[in-house]
Amino acid sequence: MAVYTVLKPLFIIFALAVPGVAFKKLNMADEHQLKLMSGFMLKVILPAIIIYSMQTEFSREVLESGIKVFLAVFLLFGCLFLFSVFFTRGIGLKKSYTGLVAFIMFFANTGGIGIPVMNMLFGSEAVFYASAAEMATDVLIFTAGVLLMKSSGEGNDRRVDIKALISPGTFGIVIGLVLFLTDTRLPEAVNGVLEKLSGASLPVTMFVIGAQIGGIELKTLRGDWRIIAVTAAKLIAAPAVMYVIAFFILKCDTIPAKVLTVLYAMPTGGAAAIFAQEYRADSVFAAKAVFLTDIFCLVTLPVLVLMIQV
Repeated sequence: MAVYTVLKPLFIIFALAVPGVAFKKLNMADEHQLKLMSGFMLKVILPAIIIYSMQTEFSREVLESGIKVFLAVFLLFGCLFLFSVFFTRGIGLKKSYTGLVAFIMFFANTGGIGIPVMNMLFGSEAVFYASAAEMATDVLIFTAGVLLMKSSGEGNDRRVDIKALISPGTFGIVIGLVLFLTDTRLPEAVNGVLEKLSGASLPVTMFVIGAQIGGIELKTLRGDWRIIAVTAAKLIAAPAVMYVIAFFILKCDTIPAKVLTVLYAMPTGGAAAIFAQEYRADSVFAAKAVFLTDIFCLVTLPVLVLMIQV
């Protein structure tokens, strides 16, 4: 029964990706449509989920857990960067790939797919902690993340654009934190709108993910064992390290520790390919890693959730 309880929501989550795969294979969904759906998810639905879920009763315990979550994300980044230095050399990639590999391993899709999945697996309380992790990730991606990708690119510019931190998701986190810290509740009608938007998050997210998987040309991955190695390291090493940090080093409470572990078992975010293109790193390598983690997490994620629920 316990296994069924865990597998049921995971089955629903990944079954929602099937229409996206079918639409892409049948040429019924083009890139423009998918871009619009992704934009609506990131700019409207995601902030709504965050604001709605962070209207929880203020307590010192919850606040302290949130701070530990924030710290855990920074510790994970440092550990995975060090791991990437040795791992990149170990699989025979050039030294210049270290930043790219570190980016792929750390920057999971914690917002677009991670937060909706946490909401379904662990409930609304989990979204508070997932949002704290997402805020820390946003800070890192536009600072250290940019520097990582630039170190793997062809240019010499190492400047960081702090303005890139400003996004609808960031505003959602700030508003949610203000509501939480001041113990404020929004009007019932407003909460009703946010609740309905939150309910649309998972179908929209998984449709887009399914369409991305449906557009993969598997023959382009044939024989590229280094991509497979990076993918395996991302899906296994990242959550394993986070598990140790959350449960044993910071001794987080059960829910935030589980959220952190599963959150960083999510596939690599599409930002890896976008940033690689922007900063003239190996964008093809990054895109392949994104696609492969999308596919293989269908196996690794259920196994991980079952393991930590035991």
